[in-house]
Amino acid sequence: MKFLLDNNLPLAAAQALHAIYAQDDHQIFHLRTLFPESVEDVDWIQQARERGFQAVVTKDNAIKKVPQEREAWLRSGLTVFFLQRGWQSLKRVEICRCLVNQWDEIIRLAGHRRRGCGYRVPVKGTKFERVDL
Repeated sequence: MKFLLDNNLPLAAAQALHAIYAQDDHQIFHLRTLFPESVEDVDWIQQARERGFQAVVTKDNAIKKVPQEREAWLRSGLTVFFLQRGWQSLKRVEICRCLVNQWDEIIRLAGHRRRGCGYRVPVKGTKFERVDL
């Protein structure tokens, strides 16, 4: 599977996850390695699916509320993992550690998704809450 981490997450997190999971045929990329930093959310969301991505991990919970961005998510069919509020206060190394701890569940849910669904990802534990976009 191909995963994309949004600009609001550390580049190092994508690199670490890719190094760990590449042998299992998972590819993890960071948004800024594929798109200019100024790219609009609507544009990269549309292009991500065209480039074969199945899921996106983001701290940008506002995307669900902006009509054009929400519509782009729905059209894309991408599974979206929204990191809950507690992730905001974590330092870069802590974000990487917590993502590694949550990644097996992210893979599992991304593989059993329906189009246009999302999940809230807690900092700890594996109780991911389903979010309908």
